Amino acid sequence: MEPGIPMRSLVALSVLTLSATFFAGCLDQPVGLDEAASEAPSIAIDESLMIEAKNCRQGGGNSVYKMQEGQTRVGPFLAADQRPEVGDPMIGAYTGPTAPMEGPTNGIWHVGTVCESYTYKGKEYKDFKMGWIAQLIERPDFDTWANPRIQFFVADLSFNEQAFVDATKESTGGAEISPASVVTIEWQVPEKYLHVVITEANHGTFDFTGEIHKEFGKKETEHIRFWMLPRTDGMGHAHCETDTCMMADEAPPMYRPISIDVFDTATGGGRKLAGESIGTFFHFDTAGNHYGNPLAHYQDGFDRTIIIGPAPEGVTYDRTWLH
Repeated sequence: MEPGIPMRSLVALSVLTLSATFFAGCLDQPVGLDEAASEAPSIAIDESLMIEAKNCRQGGGNSVYKMQEGQTRVGPFLAADQRPEVGDPMIGAYTGPTAPMEGPTNGIWHVGTVCESYTYKGKEYKDFKMGWIAQLIERPDFDTWANPRIQFFVADLSFNEQAFVDATKESTGGAEISPASVVTIEWQVPEKYLHVVITEANHGTFDFTGEIHKEFGKKETEHIRFWMLPRTDGMGHAHCETDTCMMADEAPPMYRPISIDVFDTATGGGRKLAGESIGTFFHFDTAGNHYGNPLAHYQDGFDRTIIIGPAPEGVTYDRTWLH
């Protein structure tokens, strides 16, 4: 995303719907692009599939694990080192201060975004809320559209605009997108202790408290791409193991990539803050309660535009990441 180009022009240069054809792929096989179809044009923006939010803040927590052998994949994708995005922590999610982290790390992000206002289908509203659960990944081989700075594999995505939730779920053919009822980002002690709560319809409540103690970067204008893997049969992705999600005579489900493109425009003075894995994390849902020690992180000083991104045809995988 090039500085100085108007946001709407950048969005128009990105894709909403592209008809490029791909060779079929599966979990551990490389996916080849049909080069003859790689120059498919973008189409006009459908404003029912776009949110433009102003004066945004983002906060949350994520686990920090050493990226060791056997822990370098997130479903079918390669995990990426998350240190450039959350600083360089010394304490891992469960290692404690006696076992400092060294080298690349990855982990699960649980993040909330709140904005003072947003525009949807030409009307302006107050209080935009967004929640997402994801892991940072390397750019997939099949992705040749635009040039996102970073990419995530997203398990759960939620917004407080019901019409946008419905439109994006329909457009993507069943991606895991749900209504968000609560997203709060609060300083219990200013610039020191951060408290984030995300409540969404599909997966309950995520509650974080973490210590912030360093500024490791400035918030800059950037293009972020979210990949999701809904089932090819339109059934979303069931949160259970593959062999228990089907009847005995059913074939295993297959999954196809779709994306959500996020464009953040820095408005000046924005910061990226982080801490160590010494906070508290609670996840309350129908499957039971889960606990952990997250690394808290926070950023502010930006506007955000969200659209439907590319969805390559003919690319499928035999599993996804279920969270």
